[in-house]
Amino acid sequence: MKAIVLAGGLGTRLAPLTNLVNKHLLPVGGIPMIYHPLQLIAKSGFKEVMVVVGQKSTGDLVRQIGGDAAKLGFQSVYFAYQEKENGICGALALARDYAARDFVFVILGDNIFLEAEVPNMDVVTKARDDAVAHGVSLFITAVANPKAYGCPVYGLDGQILRVVEKPDNPQTSDIVTGAYWFDATVFVRIDGLSYSERGQLEIAELINDYDGPIPYMRIPEGKWIDAGESLDAYFRANQLIQNHA
Repeated sequence: MKAIVLAGGLGTRLAPLTNLVNKHLLPVGGIPMIYHPLQLIAKSGFKEVMVVVGQKSTGDLVRQIGGDAAKLGFQSVYFAYQEKENGICGALALARDYAARDFVFVILGDNIFLEAEVPNMDVVTKARDDAVAHGVSLFITAVANPKAYGCPVYGLDGQILRVVEKPDNPQTSDIVTGAYWFDATVFVRIDGLSYSERGQLEIAELINDYDGPIPYMRIPEGKWIDAGESLDAYFRANQLIQNHA
């Protein structure tokens, strides 16, 4: 198994905090934001990880993570550099050689799951087993502002048929979190994607390229937060960690 953390982007939604500091180094609960997904990966049994970094304060991010690799629980940490802002799939494509033919667990560097919910190999392995059978598996939760995210479209039997990016009228309050399992065909599928009107290779289109239904695991509401979604979300993430301590 291979784990990949996507930590590109300019962090403009967290300005002015990110004017001089990489978003993923901002503290959440007393540690850099990106350490939350890194710790989740380490506690799930992964011994190595690739971190895809972006343009702002990249050297600071690499030095911080590289210096703390052993303390975080990793034997090896690899880095890839995303030169342009072309979306989650553009960042993931950079891990092609690292992933080789393995299944990959992918998580966004600003996504925080409370440790009691997704810290162990049993949960992550169950999601991987779903990906073995279907090629992809997702982690779903409910939020107050689903329009800001990719939202699942359910069939009558409750199975996910497809994902719609930032819909005007979401079917439910459920959203797709920034954690995914993909099989080894993911990179060929990325090669076949077209750029959206936003100039990005959209993660929703990648997920929809797999044959449905799409398996998923549900994270209880309030046990996940996208700390990079807005300044308000960033401050709520800190409060969430503090209340959970």
